[in-house]
Amino acid sequence: MTRSELHEIVDSYKKISKYIILRFVTLTFDTKETILRNFIAKASSLLNSISLLIKEDQTGEATAIYRLLIERYFYVE
Repeated sequence: MTRSELHEIVDSYKKISKYIILRFVTLTFDTKETILRNFIAKASSLLNSISLLIKEDQTGEATAIYRLLIERYFYVE
């Protein structure tokens, strides 16, 4: 996968995440949906950080944040 493809995927995810988060704002939820909304918001933020670090050739730091993102996913599961 090239860097341009990676950035395209990240941009697409950001747009989808923003839409989902905005949809969540207008509705009321129980605890489960609130946790999922917060996970999506945090994942979007972490993915943005990873993208910025990759642009700056800081792959070690990007990998560490990616690992954190995966751990959060397993926690939600």
